[in-house]
Amino acid sequence: MTWKYGILQDLKNCGMKGHLPYFIQNYLSDRKFKVRLSNVFSEEFEQEAGVPQGGILSTTLFILKINTIPHCLSRDIEDFYM
Repeated sequence: MTWKYGILQDLKNCGMKGHLPYFIQNYLSDRKFKVRLSNVFSEEFEQEAGVPQGGILSTTLFILKINTIPHCLSRDIEDFYM
């Protein structure tokens, strides 16, 4: 799961400008879901984090966010695994 505000920050850091960042912000905002068990649906929940499952942009946005993880790691961790 990714942090949707982190995705928007990464888009800004990539130099993305214009209408596209606003489009993606709207794409990630006000998402709601229900859980179905057989024929019974739960109440509605707000999707506070992550990207919409099965969404056309979700894989690309997830990859954008996940690629920033190495930049967050301590240098000691990198040396440990090399």
